[in-house]
Amino acid sequence: MMREIVGWTVVATLCCSVRGTEFTQPAEWNVVSTNAVRQWQASKQQMKSDDLLVLNGVMADKRSGEVRLLAEAVGHSSDTIVEFLLIGPHSDRAYESAAVTVAAPDAIVRAVEFTGVKRGDCVDGLNFRFVPRGERFRFAFRPLDSDVAEQPLSSLLRESESDDSLLNEDGFVFAGGEWKMRDGVLSCVTATAPPCAVVSLYNEKSIFDLPFQAGQSEVYGRFKMRRNLPQGTLLEIILRPTDGTAVLSLDVTALSSESGIRLTLSDSEGEVNQTSALKDALEWLRNKQEGGAELYLRLKFDPALTLRQAREIAAVFDLLDGQGLHLYGKADQSVYYKAFLPRDEWRKRESRVPQPFELRITRNRENKIERKFIFIEEDWSVEGLDPALTPHEFDCSSWDELPGLLEKSAGPENKVRVLFVFAPHDMPLREFMPGINALSEQLPLVHVFNE
Repeated sequence: MMREIVGWTVVATLCCSVRGTEFTQPAEWNVVSTNAVRQWQASKQQMKSDDLLVLNGVMADKRSGEVRLLAEAVGHSSDTIVEFLLIGPHSDRAYESAAVTVAAPDAIVRAVEFTGVKRGDCVDGLNFRFVPRGERFRFAFRPLDSDVAEQPLSSLLRESESDDSLLNEDGFVFAGGEWKMRDGVLSCVTATAPPCAVVSLYNEKSIFDLPFQAGQSEVYGRFKMRRNLPQGTLLEIILRPTDGTAVLSLDVTALSSESGIRLTLSDSEGEVNQTSALKDALEWLRNKQEGGAELYLRLKFDPALTLRQAREIAAVFDLLDGQGLHLYGKADQSVYYKAFLPRDEWRKRESRVPQPFELRITRNRENKIERKFIFIEEDWSVEGLDPALTPHEFDCSSWDELPGLLEKSAGPENKVRVLFVFAPHDMPLREFMPGINALSEQLPLVHVFNE
């Protein structure tokens, strides 16, 4: 403890001559320690090796798997609330970050990838990714111009709920930030679009994220600066992969057979491809998880399954979600598994706001399928706190008619994104999934009720 106190005293002394403005609102960041940055960069450039990658402000070592980067302390006083440990140099959010990296976020991604680690995925609710996916890294740091031993990067912070810390030994997930095609080139949006998060303290489209679900509003105010590092204090950040964990992403397809439900497990690398009974497949997954695998499963439903079977399978995986594995995303021409687990009270139109669109599938006396698409008009001009609801029903002879019925009923400015489907419990999925797929772009949030 004494060494730590002395070390931080040294840092404060070294940096006491640095003068800067206080960051309390969005503002441009400019590098403070320009000479020290140039010296660090020059020293790394001299270390020429095929196993090293040196970019502006960051160096990666393929042999050790380490990545080292530079960052400058923003200069916050202790107890300042922060939402980021690190942001990129083009960010305007220094007022809510502990430090700003010299390297651009996409350069940091390239450095990590150079060590052989693939970038993962950021949280994206519309695509049913509710936790970040990627390999884990631990962060340490040391002030560049002192002999203070390296310490966990999280030691810069004080957490208000230390008994249930979000900053544990699990490290941060290498989500890799958000990337999009621009003029035919895949570009890192996180590098230029604020907040340009490198290490976020809530789920954000950042390069590194917390390894679980943590919404911004849920954790705001939880993290404050522990120490007062003068503005421009140059820090060398060391990233090391966490030992003993590895990401395993699998497609899990539920099939119906004479002997009961079976699961097919497969991965994109072709290393996993097996079909077994439900119980045996779950046991295989449990053994993988206990062996250190971080499991991300995309659950798919065979079209031959009945709605009742799909609901039962979804209920099983709902119990497992977050218990050593993550249900992650949805397959093409399919639905997110929770679509089969709607809340029963949502059946009553009076208990839901706003009103979703409805698709009702029934069988007539001749056992032919009948389809009705329903738009529920809400009139808020009536007296009272609740709107008057007027359903408008449209017969649908072909699934191809649905997009046109949607536009006809709600207009091109429709902002409702939810579809409720009602179908017989013994109906195979193939009988109504084409209708869901026909509306998937306009109505991606689906709940299926069994009748």
